Amino acid sequence: MMSEKKEIFFRIAEPLLIYLVLYFPTILQQQVGTGRIDFDNPFLYLTYFAVAFPQFLFLLWLIHRQEGTTFADFGFRKPETPIDRLMPFVILASLFAVQTASVLLPRMFGWGAPSPQETIPFSVTNGAMLIPAFLMFLLTGYTEELYFRSYLLTYLSRCRVPMAPALLVSAFLFASGHLYQGVTATVSIFVIGLVLGLWYYALKNIHLLAVSHALFNFFQLLFLYFINYPTVSN
Repeated sequence: MMSEKKEIFFRIAEPLLIYLVLYFPTILQQQVGTGRIDFDNPFLYLTYFAVAFPQFLFLLWLIHRQEGTTFADFGFRKPETPIDRLMPFVILASLFAVQTASVLLPRMFGWGAPSPQETIPFSVTNGAMLIPAFLMFLLTGYTEELYFRSYLLTYLSRCRVPMAPALLVSAFLFASGHLYQGVTATVSIFVIGLVLGLWYYALKNIHLLAVSHALFNFFQLLFLYFINYPTVSN
């Protein structure tokens, strides 16, 4: 009886402990920071890759050690058809639709529009930094999708947690990492987490989600760069 209780405890504790180790320290750091990420700062990339790449490798190892499964069970599948290769752009469109709605709906109902810092918490003026920024976003896409969708949703499914509560848990943890952006942005990111979770259940392909996640972040940064470019050049 005691061994069964221990097994249940460790089943619940494993994903929560991983979240606390990998993501909670960053959340605390963001609460005391400026709230904006300066992509003109080379030190940002050095510190990010030094932290995120080991996290990425750890998540791969974690998935590898899951008993009775293969990487394919966690969404490591090659796109097989031309439609599959277009799916990142379909997913991307759904993410931008959620973000657009999160800006327009508050205006329509008189709740006040989110601030630019809430909507896009990035800053960039140096075009040379766009390349390392894309690589950073790609690593972010894979690392976050590996935990919040690939590992967590598959793990909860193996624990016989129904899809709806599993999606809510995944989206809640995903959104909690963005509390520094404000309430409106956090709610929007919660919905984005739900959308990404639904796409994962539908496609079971981590590559499609990671690439669309990276493009979603990168296009926002690119948008900011071209807005600032005329001011900087003058």
